[in-house]
Amino acid sequence: MSYILEEEGHQIFTSTNSSVLYEENIEPDLILLDQTLGIEQGSDVCLKLKQDPKTALIPIILISAVNQLDKLASECKADGYIEKPFDIENFIRIVNDHLTSKP
Repeated sequence: MSYILEEEGHQIFTSTNSSVLYEENIEPDLILLDQTLGIEQGSDVCLKLKQDPKTALIPIILISAVNQLDKLASECKADGYIEKPFDIENFIRIVNDHLTSKP
């Protein structure tokens, strides 16, 4: 995903855990959050971020191959979701749509 987005001209920062999202110097325009993060679930991280006034307005897209991802994304207040495996053109469109609609 990083390679695809970099090819589209986006600056990417990757991490294998959510702790980086709470650092003061990170101000993402969009968060792509995989449901499976090791010891954390992406939906749990998403809900925490959406409940925090400092991060509540950052668009979050939940990504996974789990069943009923649409329901899970809705429950954790994600702004969107992408089911794996995904079509690259659709992936790019969803990311760009969320970046241009950011408040």
